[in-house]
Amino acid sequence: MKTRRRFVLKNPKRLFEVIGIFLLYLTLLFCRGQWRINQLKREAQQNRKKIVELAQYNTNLRRKYQNLESDHYIETVAREELGLVKEGEILYRFAEEGEGKLKAFRPVAQP
Repeated sequence: MKTRRRFVLKNPKRLFEVIGIFLLYLTLLFCRGQWRINQLKREAQQNRKKIVELAQYNTNLRRKYQNLESDHYIETVAREELGLVKEGEILYRFAEEGEGKLKAFRPVAQP
């Protein structure tokens, strides 16, 4: 008849060391995972902020584009930047204080 062999632990202190090292390893893995999760959450939050900023920028660009197509905006730019006047209008320009001279400016009247 065969006798069963029992596993006898020769050094129980060694077993506790192995279990401790294993638990330390698991703890480090968990901490590393939590650190990575927090890092990804921060990146996601930053990306959400960027998306909101870009959406606002996009909305502003659309408004500017719509303004560019309007006749009122085109007329305003033509009057202010190009110095155009409508037929029958008189353009008055005043010298700025302290200078006493007008800058070169020639309004264009459309016939």
